[in-house]
Amino acid sequence: FLKTRVVMLGYTFVFAGLFFKIAAFPMQAYVADVYEGAATIFTGILASLSKGASVLLMLKISLGMHDGYRQYFAPVLMFAAIGSMLYGSFASLSATNLKRILAYSSIGHAGYLLSFLVVPASADAAIMGVLKQDAGSGLYLYLVGYAFSALLAFSTIAYLEIAGGGREIITLSSLANLHKRDPLGAWALAIAVLSFMGMPPLAGFLGKFHLFRYLALSNNLPLAAVAALASAVSMYAYIRVLKPIFFAEPDSGMQGQQTVFPVSYGVRFAVAFLMLVISFFAAFSGFLYNNGIMAVHKIY
Repeated sequence: FLKTRVVMLGYTFVFAGLFFKIAAFPMQAYVADVYEGAATIFTGILASLSKGASVLLMLKISLGMHDGYRQYFAPVLMFAAIGSMLYGSFASLSATNLKRILAYSSIGHAGYLLSFLVVPASADAAIMGVLKQDAGSGLYLYLVGYAFSALLAFSTIAYLEIAGGGREIITLSSLANLHKRDPLGAWALAIAVLSFMGMPPLAGFLGKFHLFRYLALSNNLPLAAVAALASAVSMYAYIRVLKPIFFAEPDSGMQGQQTVFPVSYGVRFAVAFLMLVISFFAAFSGFLYNNGIMAVHKIY
């Protein structure tokens, strides 16, 4: 009995630290301010590479956990996943700063990623191995797609900041009519946002597909319902980003004051490369899925 309590306490501290690292509920309070205040390049790394490494560590811990402890931590992971999805979706509805919107999006996606780690305690032991394999491979695919989408989003913000002289704070109003002023920046940001929404054939669609497939396979219908609700709500927040880019006209006075600064070809190439990766993500999704299966076999 004492050994079980000590192990559970250790797991609790580990998960609490990792929740903070991946910006999951209830450790998400710092994220919006940090994303908005930090340099964009570091924010992009924090939202993609740092978050991805932490999620993979959580995957290894979760799959390596003895099934006897799973009944205690499945509700904790489910609570964090639901809280992250709902908080990230609804909080983004009122934000106008683009980096803050992406910060709330990061919280929501942390909830989607945590959903892969929720293996119901009532799951049949005969299919436990199948569930873990499907969860690990699906999470791996979702995570890679999200990381590339986040890198593209923040790379585009950095690109727009450079084009604005490095002094402009990117808000929804500053995106007005962007598709005419800067087609590359407009389409790069649009592709990143559409990928976050889960639109086919972009990277986010494949991740969402495997998420709902896993939740259906594990018979976790309440979590699937919350994920569907959060996806629907967040879609409105993403449309708020797309609308000014393609369908809004800037103020005439503002339009006359705008000055476009040159952006290096290296930055343009990086943004274009990430656009291609996300657009043709399906071409190598099978390779990533199989790698995820092999990784699960090495862990479990």
